[in-house]
Amino acid sequence: MGYPCPATMELTPAIVGSNSGATCRCPPKTLRKNNSNICYPMYTKGPCTSGEYFAPNPTKQGIE
Repeated sequence: MGYPCPATMELTPAIVGSNSGATCRCPPKTLRKNNSNICYPMYTKGPCTSGEYFAPNPTKQGIE
């Protein structure tokens, strides 16, 4: 994890059309909030306020 990606992200292969390359993504079992560059473990406090937990929201695009 880390360089050339932000510290909590990892570089992974990516295929766009007929081109291949790489992209920065959160490691398995982690998520990022909207377009931030920080990955948080799922089902932990993460960036949430006290009494809330960080989890995917299937009804909205992004995480809340």
